[in-house]
Amino acid sequence: MLKINLFVFNPIPPYIDFRFGFYSHVHGFFLLISVLSVSIFLQVQLAGVRWLTWAVLRVW
Repeated sequence: MLKINLFVFNPIPPYIDFRFGFYSHVHGFFLLISVLSVSIFLQVQLAGVRWLTWAVLRVW
């Protein structure tokens, strides 16, 4: 509602602000997804290394 009220008094076309907000939201979303994927990847790597060392110790 605040944005719509600002558009009434703002001479700048609203699509520029909408586009900028959309891109910033999408960028934040992709940044969050990339951080989550990297953390999951690191956890999987750590689990794999742990499992590998455990298997090697079991074999030895």
